[in-house]
Amino acid sequence: MIYKVSILFLLFMIYSILGWLMEITYVSFCEKRFTYNRGVLIGPYCPIYGIGVITIILFLNKYYEDAFVLFIMATIVCSIIEYITSYLLEKVYNARWWDYSKKRYHINGRICLSNALAFGVASLVVMYVIHPFIINFLYTFNSNIIIIISSY
Repeated sequence: MIYKVSILFLLFMIYSILGWLMEITYVSFCEKRFTYNRGVLIGPYCPIYGIGVITIILFLNKYYEDAFVLFIMATIVCSIIEYITSYLLEKVYNARWWDYSKKRYHINGRICLSNALAFGVASLVVMYVIHPFIINFLYTFNSNIIIIISSY
């Protein structure tokens, strides 16, 4: 049990860091200047990505054989997570971390179709390319090593 929780925690951290890297790359490109402080926390991670990927791994793995259904379900799940996160951040901090009001097909500026579709595509890349590599890499380590690493 501790081993499984340790693996999930490491996956959460890895995907939070990868999400942060993806976000700073995208935002830096769009703003034509380097931007590194993304998200609520200070550090090289965005927990919303870790939560999103862990949710997809745990609940959508049953759709692995059907990429189209996986895409649709991941798009919906990621949009729900993004909407709830936006709402909660606004209520807790009285600030908005993102606003899609200027994009077409948005809901209250919290989510928009273009980003939802991008998250759907990213979910496929994660499930079919990135996650198999990462999980196989983690499984090469002894369970005690995994538990120790996840403790830090």
